[in-house]
Amino acid sequence: MPAEDGLSGSTYGYGTGPTAGPSTFNSQDGGQRISRYETSLSLRYDVEAAMAYVLGMFSGALLLVLEKKNDYVRFHAWQSSLLSAAAFIALFLTALISNPLYWLVLLATIALLGYMARRAFLDGAVFERYALPYVGPLALQFVDEE
Repeated sequence: MPAEDGLSGSTYGYGTGPTAGPSTFNSQDGGQRISRYETSLSLRYDVEAAMAYVLGMFSGALLLVLEKKNDYVRFHAWQSSLLSAAAFIALFLTALISNPLYWLVLLATIALLGYMARRAFLDGAVFERYALPYVGPLALQFVDEE
């Protein structure tokens, strides 16, 4: 259930309700319990989620291919890929219009990716998904449909 947090984005609680705790019941896998902390790679889930933003759409796409177990990481990988694709289009258009505007958009993109990497890492402690406007709900929808 989305709840506004005052930062122009939404926070989706991941660790609430009857499935709260370190593991969840997955009926698709024959009723096995799957740990929320488990990842396909040998890294912690919060580190993987932060890494999704490091190289933008490249690291996001790489994590989408490699990480199959953890929805928290996959959400941030989708959000990073969508955000970076939109930023790439904005950078291309501003490069055609104005050089100073291009640099402003580039710096804003780098700052936003850094901020999101930090949020992904810190919010991993409570399994909250910080969703950016427009791309966040899309990323959430993609993860839910998988």
